[in-house]
Amino acid sequence: MSENAKAREFFNRTVAQEPEFALAWAMLAWTHAFDAMNGWSRDREHSLARALEIAEAAITLEPALPLAYFVRGLVYRERREYVKALVEAERAIAYDANYSNAHVLLATLLYYAGRPEEGLRRIKKAMRLNPQHPFNYSFHLGQAFYILRRHGEAITAFKRGIASNPSSERLQSGLPPPMLSLAIWTRRNGKLRRCVPSIQTSHSRLSSSRFRSRKRTIEHTSWKVCARPV
Repeated sequence: MSENAKAREFFNRTVAQEPEFALAWAMLAWTHAFDAMNGWSRDREHSLARALEIAEAAITLEPALPLAYFVRGLVYRERREYVKALVEAERAIAYDANYSNAHVLLATLLYYAGRPEEGLRRIKKAMRLNPQHPFNYSFHLGQAFYILRRHGEAITAFKRGIASNPSSERLQSGLPPPMLSLAIWTRRNGKLRRCVPSIQTSHSRLSSSRFRSRKRTIEHTSWKVCARPV
């Protein structure tokens, strides 16, 4: 059983025992969103629908619960309903200006809106708010630097994230993937080395659905992703 499945089992037991515990409902919703985000769900849309339904139940119990709005924002972002996601991120921050995860969500939405400089400032703020932040903060920092064509700083951020969580599928296959970012940077600096001819070699640990979605994104390039960092 995965860690996320174990967490869902725990929160299911918790809400069964304490049905008025809004935070537990919100955490339960997050596990469903996390399944969809990481390609672990057999039915991605069902997982997102469950996450949204449960997050809304948490808000009914506690209307000022930032985590519940954050989860709703994640669902809308995964559905590419970016305006709705932005509203939810801002609501979460309005209820708790120090809630770092909501700042991270807002940062990603600013990237999508073509405002990467603002996104970079926002992710840096999230890191200040949460100095012991999880690995995905480095992932999003790397994304910001990548979009801004600050490739050396992107590499440093991705490497930091991988060092803190080597098994992370998101860091192995994110948009842009760290391996792709490294290859792009080295290619632009005239240092591209011979690469293994199969993209999937470097993604062998990924769940099949997550790999397929990421593979489509990088197949348009005329060169292949190196199987190891260069």
